[in-house]
Amino acid sequence: MIIGRGLCDRACYLQCTISILQQCIHSHKWRMLCAILAVQISNLRKREQQPVTTHEKLLQQQIQEFTRRFGLLDQNVTPCNYPISPSQAHALQVLALADKMTLQTLAMQLNLDKSTVSRLVTQMVDLEWVLRTVNQENRREIHLALTSTGRVILDQVLEAGSVKYQRLYERLPPEKRADILEALALLNDALWAEQTASTQKRRHEVESQGGSTSAPLKQAR
Repeated sequence: MIIGRGLCDRACYLQCTISILQQCIHSHKWRMLCAILAVQISNLRKREQQPVTTHEKLLQQQIQEFTRRFGLLDQNVTPCNYPISPSQAHALQVLALADKMTLQTLAMQLNLDKSTVSRLVTQMVDLEWVLRTVNQENRREIHLALTSTGRVILDQVLEAGSVKYQRLYERLPPEKRADILEALALLNDALWAEQTASTQKRRHEVESQGGSTSAPLKQAR
């Protein structure tokens, strides 16, 4: 139930209960009065245990439902049904944005920790999708770039995705399409702001303990 409606229902419920109790008192039906009180107390306890749906809860439910229906829980295929993991598909798309990219930058763009991305890159190097080289000017820095094979895989992923998104877009009510795109953009902005705030908080906690962190602090777009 929604909060406002829940409060209204509860007020009506209590009003009816009070009316019944008053009738019992006036007619001196004490046993009936005790029985009614026991039942009403039990009902109130059950109502208190029922979950109250807030706007935040609805947002959570919608995002979780979207995640499941879009196929993001399957790590063997992309949502467009291409037979590679979603992480690999996203890594290919991010790496295509530059001729070369550091591991740290890729981790930041994917919103994954550096160790996870390092394992992901190793898989893609073994598949010959990604070329990994050491920066000669800073040997602690790793440069990543797509190979010709990686670009072929990326083109196939993008083609499959284009078909998927076209079908999905056509299923949206025409009069609602602009609103849906705007809502998704706003949601992405909120997620970015939350992510930035979380990163700043972690960095502050580490620095306050006298440590240091190598995790990049994401700047607002």
